Amino acid sequence: MGKPVVSNTDPATLDLAALLGREEQYLEALFEDVAIAIEAGHEAWASVCLSELERALDAHFWLEERQLFPGLAMVEAARVTALRQEHERMRAELASLARSGPLRSASAASVRELVALLRAHADREGEVVYPWAEANLGPHVEADLKRRVRERLAALSERIRALRSAAEELRAHG
Repeated sequence: MGKPVVSNTDPATLDLAALLGREEQYLEALFEDVAIAIEAGHEAWASVCLSELERALDAHFWLEERQLFPGLAMVEAARVTALRQEHERMRAELASLARSGPLRSASAASVRELVALLRAHADREGEVVYPWAEANLGPHVEADLKRRVRERLAALSERIRALRSAAEELRAHG
């Protein structure tokens, strides 16, 4: 369906910032799959992809909001507030899309706008949140976060492969 989510880099060798950046690439791929399904007129499939995206995005945000933002807020309160507001905006727009009834081609434009928001958001986090985390989290906390993100990446990668395989089957059979 969407662009491939492939990397030759073993996640076990990545630092926390790179792991979270990789997860954002996977989220972007899911956004793209939702838009493609909508544009192709596969509303049921778009709903499946959208549900998967909501779960994955919520898990990503949860980690940032519970594990990274509190410490960073002590030195960058305004930035953390802005990042939290972006999380809420993306959650609200996804929820609105999911509740809007039949997903139409106009919704694909909304999804693509969310992709642009996610990219800009990821850039801001990459400049501030992730470097702060690597410099300030203790080794045990960082190791635990890296383990959790690697586990999510493995599951998300497998889920995207399964979703795309099923989409190919749908296309092949009508």
